[in-house]
Amino acid sequence: MQIGKKEAIITMAVIILVIGYKQYAKNEEKKSLDIVEGLTFAANIKQNVTTYYSINGEFPNSNADIDLKVFNPSPGSSLSSVDIEKEGTIVVQYNANSEFKYQTIQLVPDSSNASYGIYWTCITTSKEISEASGQKCIHQY
Repeated sequence: MQIGKKEAIITMAVIILVIGYKQYAKNEEKKSLDIVEGLTFAANIKQNVTTYYSINGEFPNSNADIDLKVFNPSPGSSLSSVDIEKEGTIVVQYNANSEFKYQTIQLVPDSSNASYGIYWTCITTSKEISEASGQKCIHQY
């Protein structure tokens, strides 16, 4: 049985679509893993920031305030830095290995209702990070 031109074109189109979808799914999975890596690493630091706040009544303004060592990423990590900035804000920056090359997320603490603990807001200037996080990181321009 011989395949006609029309069937061959349709077959090629289907193959291209399947390959494209597989690559898309792989990229989406990598994005999710990058988000998880950044937020997981930041979760440990959030605990240190919260402890500092409970002892001092104010947020730390630097890594040194909580004795956070210089970030040294493991091989294959998608992160380039994790730092404490003004008012306890944790800034996670992605590196060239990440799907979010050199973009950042910020975890901003809010103690306005301290009787309920510290409330953390995740913000980013990257729409891509916001979407990959399932809108858990708010996209701000």
